[in-house]
Amino acid sequence: MFSLKSKFSRNVLVLSIGTAFSQMIPFIVLPILQKYFYGPSDFAMLASFVYFSEMIGVISTLKLEYAVGRQQTPREARELVVAGLRVVGIVTAFSLVLAFVCYQLDVIHGLYQLREAIFLLPVVVFCMGSIQLTTYWFNARQEFSQLARNKVIQTTTGESIKLLNGYLGVNFVGLIGGRVVGMLLVASMQWRLFWRQSVGLERRNFSLWSVLKSNKSYVLFATPSVFVGAFINFLFLELFLTYYGSVSAGLISVSMTYVGAGLGVMAGSISQVYYGTIAQIHRRSEMLRLYIRFLWRLLALSAAMTLVFWVFPESWVVGVLGGEWNELIAYCRVISVWLGVWFVSSSLSFIYMHLQRQRAMLIFDVLHILLVYVGFHVGRLWGGDDLSALWGFTLAQVVSYAVAIGLAVHFIRKSDLLSDS
Repeated sequence: MFSLKSKFSRNVLVLSIGTAFSQMIPFIVLPILQKYFYGPSDFAMLASFVYFSEMIGVISTLKLEYAVGRQQTPREARELVVAGLRVVGIVTAFSLVLAFVCYQLDVIHGLYQLREAIFLLPVVVFCMGSIQLTTYWFNARQEFSQLARNKVIQTTTGESIKLLNGYLGVNFVGLIGGRVVGMLLVASMQWRLFWRQSVGLERRNFSLWSVLKSNKSYVLFATPSVFVGAFINFLFLELFLTYYGSVSAGLISVSMTYVGAGLGVMAGSISQVYYGTIAQIHRRSEMLRLYIRFLWRLLALSAAMTLVFWVFPESWVVGVLGGEWNELIAYCRVISVWLGVWFVSSSLSFIYMHLQRQRAMLIFDVLHILLVYVGFHVGRLWGGDDLSALWGFTLAQVVSYAVAIGLAVHFIRKSDLLSDS
């Protein structure tokens, strides 16, 4: 399956190399930022901004980009991208209102502590929406090298700005500023290239409402589903900020960065290319065989990456980063368990959309929120400390993603969209 002779494997390789380089740069820069410029509390503020902006930004397109690759003509694909941009504009305006509310009222503590930096929220939301839409345009055109190159440009720019701000003595706003500048650059680059590629296509007037109506499955089911995933990350951080303070939340957010740098290299690349592959499969046996083969390989890869954190010596962390980061590896070990299962589940998650099981998964996602919330508090009450709460949250996550994987197999076996011949 992963032979370089197949087009699928080559596409995965191109995106994975680009993703690997883009994740490697922050991975290299992060220890420098930790040791010389920023403490755990600074990274907690960065994480609060990032998770909240992602929660809004990930739904800013109403997931219309998922339908871009399914259009029959480039003109129809272009109309979807333009319609998505209109939705992004509306959500961006809404995010500006949210920024004012969070600035004035201490309703979400982590966001209130950001002060003026919260007004960068609309910028990030607009950039995220733009990047999502144009990424799927390039994906449909199989311009994977362009996507890989842009990933590297975004992280190189962002991390350079963070280092410069740290050298100048800027507080956590320097971390947020680096992220914003990197996203602005890539968003502008991708939109410029998109307009160049689409300028010669036939144009016609179309209603945004008609586009939303014809793609309502993405709007009604895919959008809430991705929102739930982002909301869980934000809820996760806010719970630790509320109960254990910014130092604990900062250690956890940095741990997620380190673990994600290993597990996230291939997840996005595989899922994007996998989506295009399963769209061509209509036989039940072939779909099930593909899913199972991917499942075992991804589980093996996940287990290997998770094992790295469990054998990594704790003393090395203190020697490299300093005493205030002495608990970092303990957090990384726990987080690697649930991120490992997440890696497998998310890489294969497009199967639910392909089988039109979004409604069932939406119900499951709501239960997912309840489960992790309860898991956090059970762990907190059981052990009394933040590591116990993290274990409670982790076990809830593992159960949720394991059930999601099992549901995918069940849906393949029972789907009316697949034939037995």
